[in-house]
Amino acid sequence: MAEEKKHKKIVKVVDIVRIDGHRKENKIRQEQEQESNSMRELEELISSKNKSGRIDEEESKEKEHPHKTHRHGRKAFYTAIGIVVIVILGYVAATVLPKADIRIVTKKINWSNEGTVVVNKNLIAIDPDSVQIPGEIMTQQKNTVMQFTPTGQKYLENKASGVATIYNAYSSAPQTLVATTRLQAPDGKIYRLVNKVTVPGAKIVGGKITASSLSDVQIVADKAGPDYNTTGPIDKLTIPGFSGTPRFDGFYASIPNGVTGGFIGNGLYPTASDITKAKDQIQQQLNDALNVSLTSNLPDGYMYRPDSINSTTTKMTVNTNIDANNQFSIVAEGTISAMIYKESDILQLMLQLARKSNSIPQDYTELSHTLTYNKPTLDSKLGKMSLPIKYGAVFSYPFDTAQIAQSVAGKSDIDLKAYVLSLPGVDKLSVAFWPFWVNSVPKNIGKISVTIE
Repeated sequence: MAEEKKHKKIVKVVDIVRIDGHRKENKIRQEQEQESNSMRELEELISSKNKSGRIDEEESKEKEHPHKTHRHGRKAFYTAIGIVVIVILGYVAATVLPKADIRIVTKKINWSNEGTVVVNKNLIAIDPDSVQIPGEIMTQQKNTVMQFTPTGQKYLENKASGVATIYNAYSSAPQTLVATTRLQAPDGKIYRLVNKVTVPGAKIVGGKITASSLSDVQIVADKAGPDYNTTGPIDKLTIPGFSGTPRFDGFYASIPNGVTGGFIGNGLYPTASDITKAKDQIQQQLNDALNVSLTSNLPDGYMYRPDSINSTTTKMTVNTNIDANNQFSIVAEGTISAMIYKESDILQLMLQLARKSNSIPQDYTELSHTLTYNKPTLDSKLGKMSLPIKYGAVFSYPFDTAQIAQSVAGKSDIDLKAYVLSLPGVDKLSVAFWPFWVNSVPKNIGKISVTIE
């Protein structure tokens, strides 16, 4: 048994050796065949070259050394990219990056004037010899109505009151109606005029009469009591005093807002203290309304001094009758006037005075100014206002920054300085180039900054 096992092992080893031998022979044979094929292809290639006489040497080298050829191609590609990058950077450095900042400090002249300017409504132009400027007196009118709650109580017999409009359809001549003139409503109730009035004459066109009218005529009931109050307007009232004459049909009245306030019995009434307080309140409201009217209607370019305003209350009417809301009313009317002027005229006057003093060259302009006012004095009769002022200004030569940039574009540092310093009114000059290697002004005007100080 031991010999059999030993023999089997020997056989297996021998078999393995044989197998390995066969594999090696096959591998050698395959290599020989590949070599033979390669030699055959080379002979065919040589034969083809001899026949045509034009085999490209580079193709042959590429087939013999393909990796070396690819390395040469990559190198050429990177070289081309590098050249493009250098060209782009050169273009940017030459055209995009260069910038010039030019700062010019001008020669400046200070001039001041402290005195009085006369604003004259009779003047049409600035007069530097008399130090006057034109002005205007602006006037505004306003009226206001306010209701107030009374605090007093007593037995009252109040007559109803209202506002009427009277018409003249009779003739072109005006008609005067005395106070207490009667107006009769369709229901027979009588109302009377509080004040004397004159109704204007009618218009006659083509032989036809067009009625004239007078509105806001104060009326009062003939008797006290609520019977004379109305819930609406009264369209037509006649004048009994003209009865039996042609004027009766030609003159009539209407009460567009009705009549109220008629009362008999214990009720509210405004005390003297109520009326005083009410007058103070309506006076303040009237003043505010007048000031707003003056400001809102001021012409463009004009101004006025608040301490030169002349405000007057022309009329204040207290209606002590208590209305349906248990209030009494006050009507106030007033005017406000002020001397208005153009501040630009004062500045122009100061410039003329400065040039007249020979302190400011003709080609210099105002760089900045300050102007303050003191309390004026108004003479309404003469139409003049004395206006104390304090003026100070800085003058310098006017420079056109766009023109300077256009003139220095492309110049060297030396030529730039020579040009700018030759301009009139230049005191100091500083120039900064960027980047550091730039020593001339860019040709692109957009890259040139000119600052005037």
